[in-house]
Amino acid sequence: VGEPLTLRLSAEHNLALVLHAQGRPAEARVHVLNARSGFEEAFGPAHVLTLKAGHNEAMIADAAGETEEARAAYETVVGLRCEVLGPDHVDTLKSRCNLGWVLLRQGEAQKAEETLRPTLAGLERVVGREHTLSTTVLQNLSLALCRRCRLEGRPVSLEAQELAREAAEGRQRHNGPDHPDTMEALRDLADVQAACGRAAE
Repeated sequence: VGEPLTLRLSAEHNLALVLHAQGRPAEARVHVLNARSGFEEAFGPAHVLTLKAGHNEAMIADAAGETEEARAAYETVVGLRCEVLGPDHVDTLKSRCNLGWVLLRQGEAQKAEETLRPTLAGLERVVGREHTLSTTVLQNLSLALCRRCRLEGRPVSLEAQELAREAAEGRQRHNGPDHPDTMEALRDLADVQAACGRAAE
């Protein structure tokens, strides 16, 4: 495969990410699909460039509101990244983190928990519990536990509250107290505390 083709596909992939960052997911989807299919045709479905584009294809589909498509794409990427990179590679764990978030928003609280727990364990081994990606998983896992308890008619677990508190502290540490991600984590903590029958501190 010639270098010009790789450069062209990489440029189209990068354009998709720029459009995504600009809040233009419909346009971004066209370019990321072209890049992913081009990489797959040139290098195969398990090549690192194909998988990177596949991960971003799922991310952009999710941003466009196409959660079923995003879920299917993440599941494919997670499976292949596990085979190619291993289950504890950061790229694999990032894709699993995103898959867990999609599952949670689809109302699949148990599947989200089953995806996020081993993801957190892997991140603890590889980058540590205080890493920003670990903080994201802590926050989403707390929400999955809270939602599952509600669906099953059980009291919300103390674990859910502890994870939410740890996530909020992590967001403040990484982003500062006034960052939107920090404010969202604090709102999630308040929601979990309220579900536990406690007033937010």
